[in-house]
Amino acid sequence: MKKILQSFLLVLIGILFLVVGTESQAADKTVTVNRFLTLVYSDKKEEAIPIKNASVKILYYDAQGKRQILRDDLTSDNNGEVKNVTVNVPEEITRIYFEYWLSRPETGNIVNAKGITYRPITSWPIPENRTIDVTSTRFFVNSSHEDSKEYNYQSIKVWNLYYAMVNETRESLQLALDNFHQLKTDFNYEIKPITVLYENEHKRTDAAGFCSMSSDLGEVKKGTPYLCIPHIDAMKTYTRVQHDEWFNVNLSHEWQHWTMYLSIGKLVGGGYNGFTGNANEAMSYKEGWTVFHANRYPYGYNWNWKLDNSVQIGNGNYANCFGRSTIWTANSVLRDIYDRESPREPEDQYDIARDWMPDVASKGDDYRMKLSNGLMFITMAKSKAKTLAEYIQYMKANGMVKNTAQFDAILKLNGLDANGNYTLGPVN
Repeated sequence: MKKILQSFLLVLIGILFLVVGTESQAADKTVTVNRFLTLVYSDKKEEAIPIKNASVKILYYDAQGKRQILRDDLTSDNNGEVKNVTVNVPEEITRIYFEYWLSRPETGNIVNAKGITYRPITSWPIPENRTIDVTSTRFFVNSSHEDSKEYNYQSIKVWNLYYAMVNETRESLQLALDNFHQLKTDFNYEIKPITVLYENEHKRTDAAGFCSMSSDLGEVKKGTPYLCIPHIDAMKTYTRVQHDEWFNVNLSHEWQHWTMYLSIGKLVGGGYNGFTGNANEAMSYKEGWTVFHANRYPYGYNWNWKLDNSVQIGNGNYANCFGRSTIWTANSVLRDIYDRESPREPEDQYDIARDWMPDVASKGDDYRMKLSNGLMFITMAKSKAKTLAEYIQYMKANGMVKNTAQFDAILKLNGLDANGNYTLGPVN
């Protein structure tokens, strides 16, 4: 009898395991995310923006309020959409969450004044058919911030602009390398990620800056480089378009300090007397490179022509730049290498994209600008130049210049000799 009872209990336990296992499997049901798009605004819905190219986690909260991560390997696309994802969610869960991290391992991240990566989170109810295909237009609030809607909106804007700027350089490099395979020789440059510090209404420094050695700021550990983009009071009066412009100018300027740092290491430090003051050649090149990109990236070929030829025509303090080691002179030389031939300056017929690809005009301005940028960036990275003269001498010695006559003409136009040396000393 005892053996029969033991056998019965074993069978009963087996049945219970089978039932429990079956119920456990049945408890998880698939939710399909065909498309989920979050559009974020602060005041006006018509100004809503997506969260583009961000790292995304999908999760839910269980009965005890604990986070249960379903996917942590997703990214929103260039339109801000999370698409074609399936997750298994317990049947009793009625809502799932999408947590956006303003971060990508190959690009960097956006952090607040405490050094914490922004990670806005939103949710959506699971419909009866368990298929999500929606656009959610909303704002984000934080109890710890008085104007949290704007705080979150601006952080997302900075992320979108920063990622697009970094990606533009990657595309420019790839375009040049794909067209001219010989440039790949000895080109081992890697664009590395860096943190950007920005918080609405916060000013850690008086001006935007590149810091090569953090003193320890939250996730930005001691000794880690980062970029700082301060909030300035004038931004309160800016339109959304002006915000974009201001962020793009400052992000591209400071990020190009980082790209040069990756090439040559420690950059020259110290102060300088404005863009038109006289600086040592390492300083004028370092800052000239970043001033050039601060205008190249937002404006492309459409930069105000008066600024382009202001050195040559002698406009106020700009008259002191011709032939001298100033930030503005270095910027102007780089600008003349980059841009198209100038109808207002017959001497400026050089265009590095056309120099390498004679029919480049037929491919449109976007293609042409990226090719110019790629070729100039490759020169910066491979030359490891620390002065404008070293940059120019590398171009000539390594076949980066095809039309020497046109190239020498723009050097002369800016007061440089054929070797890229400044021909005049400081103003007395």
